[in-house]
Amino acid sequence: MGVTLSGTPRFIAYSVKFDDFSKITIGDRAVISSNVILLTHDYSYTTGLIAIGRTPKTDIGIIRPIVIGNNVFIGMNSILLPGTTTGDHVIIGAGSVVGGTIAENSIVAGNPAKTVNTMDNYVERVDQKTNIDFIIDKH
Repeated sequence: MGVTLSGTPRFIAYSVKFDDFSKITIGDRAVISSNVILLTHDYSYTTGLIAIGRTPKTDIGIIRPIVIGNNVFIGMNSILLPGTTTGDHVIIGAGSVVGGTIAENSIVAGNPAKTVNTMDNYVERVDQKTNIDFIIDKH
């Protein structure tokens, strides 16, 4: 389909929306949950130009790639905007709207997505609250 794989994704839901396959790179062990949108184009600039009286001869699209690092989890209903790049070992909370560069080993959430935790702190917190002997990986 044109997506560049730089490893083997763990899971990509059938309901993921790919805007332009050729502009998307997915790293090793990535998980992309249901209803995630990978948006590589933006025509809002045309709307802005018209609003200030500078109507262009044609619509102007800003097209930028999306790069998803290794060992990245993207929660349900998230949207990755054009030009989004994630480092390795990133968690994106469900329903987040993500743009720009997300640093490795970070957890982001919200609209707009902001860093809410580090991977080290998150794992330590879960370890304290969970008896990991009872977690079963069904994959």
